[in-house]
Amino acid sequence: MELTTQIGESVTDGLAYLGALTTLGGRAAYFTFVAPFQGKPLRLRRAVSQAMQAGVGALPILSLITFFIGLILALQSAYELRKFGALPSLPAPWPFL
Repeated sequence: MELTTQIGESVTDGLAYLGALTTLGGRAAYFTFVAPFQGKPLRLRRAVSQAMQAGVGALPILSLITFFIGLILALQSAYELRKFGALPSLPAPWPFL
C-alpha cells in the first residue's frame, strides 16, 4: 500500500508542477502578446530593472566560477605542456607539477 501511495504522490506532484508551469507560460504569453493590444502596458521599465538587479546580483558567484575555471585550464595546460617538454617556455614557474 505504501508503494502505491508514494507513486500516486509523485504523479500528483509532477502534474501540479506541470500545471503551474503551463499557467506561468500562458500568463507570460498573454501579457507579452495580447495585453498590449487591449490597452494594458507592457511594463518594460520594471522588467529591465529586475533583469539588471538579477545580473548585478550574480556577479560575485560568476567571478568566482570564472576564476576557478581559469585556474583549472591553466593547470591542465601546464600538465600537457610538460608532456611535450615545453614547460620551460611558460612565463611563470610551475614547481608543483
